Amino acid sequence: MVDRIVTVEEERGDLPSEVTLQALNIERFEGACHFLRLIAALGEEEFYRGYDGYAKSMKKPFVLSRLLRRCYPARSDTPESFRTLFRELKIREERLAEAAMYAPQWAGFAESALSWPGLECGVWFFHAHVGERFSAAKAVQAAGFSPFTPEQFNDGIFDRKWFFEAWQALGEKRFQLLYRYAKYVSQGPAGHRRAQLYADASLGKLDAETLLEEVKEKRNQDKLRAYALIPIKEGDASEVLKRYEFIRQFMKDSCRFGAKRQESERRAANAAIQNLALTAGYQDADRLTWQMETEKTNM
Repeated sequence: MVDRIVTVEEERGDLPSEVTLQALNIERFEGACHFLRLIAALGEEEFYRGYDGYAKSMKKPFVLSRLLRRCYPARSDTPESFRTLFRELKIREERLAEAAMYAPQWAGFAESALSWPGLECGVWFFHAHVGERFSAAKAVQAAGFSPFTPEQFNDGIFDRKWFFEAWQALGEKRFQLLYRYAKYVSQGPAGHRRAQLYADASLGKLDAETLLEEVKEKRNQDKLRAYALIPIKEGDASEVLKRYEFIRQFMKDSCRFGAKRQESERRAANAAIQNLALTAGYQDADRLTWQMETEKTNM
């Protein structure tokens, strides 16, 4: 029954079909044939953005997008059969990459069909760093690439190792393409912009002193985290200590604000310390803290 309902929706026009309401109640179904036919049926329509909850729009882009997110690989699906149907339906390469960002459970199949090394790594990188919501399945996928928890990602920790793995495998052009498609992951523009800020900082495109002054002036938490990500010359212990002390002072200065803001700034500072640890080559924030406190004592 589910297979037939989805097939009818794939073939519908702009007006609702007799089974559109039933299609909106489908929570999960399987099959690469449906995934690819839904993409083809949507044409160049933009995928529906955001989390739809219990919305009951009958419009074609909404219904097909909703089905697309609820379609999962079947045990019988293979990379070869996926690639064959992808070519038969003449779906654009960039459109398949866009759909993989929208429905990341298909990222591995899309990577194989497109021969884009790093596509799956990049898709899950953006879902971890841009998205605000972590389902159990998403958390499991992220854990395969990074040791950090969903809570740490939400606090603003940026996994540099994962970033450079995706960046180098995809190349700048394809990475930036995925960044553009990451608009589907975030509920608003803030998370999307934050990911670009952190990437630019990690690549050394931002000036440390400029960011430092902006954080001092506006106490911008995202820029505090980004400040910790700007590359440091190997062996430049004084720069590591300078950034460490600034982040600690930022945390201390939050005491003049209310409890809610204090908590928010504390979490931002802790994430910045972790980001600094990764930038400076430490395994974790604890090791960085021990080293920095020791150096301060010996000064």
